[in-house]
Amino acid sequence: MKFALLDYYNPAEAGPTEGEVADWMAFDEAVKAAEAHVDEAGFQPAFTARTIGVRDSETVVDDGPVMDKGDIIASFRVIDVPDSDAAVEWAQQIPTATYGKVEVRPIVEV
Repeated sequence: MKFALLDYYNPAEAGPTEGEVADWMAFDEAVKAAEAHVDEAGFQPAFTARTIGVRDSETVVDDGPVMDKGDIIASFRVIDVPDSDAAVEWAQQIPTATYGKVEVRPIVEV
């Protein structure tokens, strides 16, 4: 099963540490070694986002992210693992989990 691991945090409360790059590299190597890696990407700062909605056939474009509670999505990973328990095991190893949260969401495959 494929799962998206979305890591996010509130930069007003906490953020990445200087040593975190090494932690991310170790995590990425472990996921790849386990042959669970599918895809990954980090995001530019939240202020670079544009949010699009269509209401009554009119497109509305807002500058900024969808989330409005202070949290930002820092990155995502797509993994292919046997079940949600395995996805949770990987998610708890993401460095952002120590100061933010990681959402584990199954991916619809068509």
